[in-house]
Amino acid sequence: MIFDREISIYSNVSDTKGSVGTLRDFLNIGQQHKDYIDRLQQTSGDERKSMKMKLPCATISGVFGKRGKQGLIRHSGLIALDMDDVPDCAELIDKLAGMDMVAYAGRSVGGNGVFAIVPIAYPDKHVQQWESLRRYFDSLGITVDPQTKDVARLRICSYDPKARVRFDAVPYKGVYTPPQPKPVTSARYYGSDETEVRVSECCQQIAAYHTDLTNDYADWLRLGFALAELGEAGRGYFHTVSSHNQKYDREQCDRKFSECLRTASRCGIGYFFNRCKEYGITYKTERYESE
Repeated sequence: MIFDREISIYSNVSDTKGSVGTLRDFLNIGQQHKDYIDRLQQTSGDERKSMKMKLPCATISGVFGKRGKQGLIRHSGLIALDMDDVPDCAELIDKLAGMDMVAYAGRSVGGNGVFAIVPIAYPDKHVQQWESLRRYFDSLGITVDPQTKDVARLRICSYDPKARVRFDAVPYKGVYTPPQPKPVTSARYYGSDETEVRVSECCQQIAAYHTDLTNDYADWLRLGFALAELGEAGRGYFHTVSSHNQKYDREQCDRKFSECLRTASRCGIGYFFNRCKEYGITYKTERYESE
């Protein structure tokens, strides 16, 4: 049964050894601290933070020899998702309870957020399943805290008498696979051949290390203009650069690069190399220096 799965439970956030218990044990701990949690929800600021640090907590996604993903002994097959600063917690909990993959939905310890526990079908693909869940919830207008991607993420105990439980929750099977950038097609480039070689070397490193050079839309656009200096040959490189951002969409990326090709810009290829340099990405040939 889902609620009998083993996890690591800690006396507080400072406890790094913990002990093995079940999900049911952990959820019951919140009830044992009901009065303390009620007081905590009446506080704010540093006092609330200090009180939270003293409560028992757990790594919902598994049993750990020591806290941290390297210390994972066995995965529980569970993922806990946080939704913070929710306008109507009761409404969201009802919505989550209607999903056959949600085993538990209730208020977080502070009372202003909601968390859900979801069994997953492929524990060895924790990150890919988390990302698929995040995207699914996002499509429903539900924002998931990105920090819950961490397999060793601590969950502080909470108490919600109106929490919703589903004992027969169906393991979620969605797995997110990042789209592959289009292969770079040969195209005539009227600039320096050496420049394109350097771009290619940098993009190989970007792909190998899954590096996201984009900070925001404006930055992404500037990278598009920079690579457009290569002409059509820059399209494949732009896909490589863009594909490591979680918002990457192949068709949108294609459209944007086409716009960059049609629009004059002073943002040249030097911008691309400078961004790469900021992330420790360089090429083996002589370093490019922008004017």
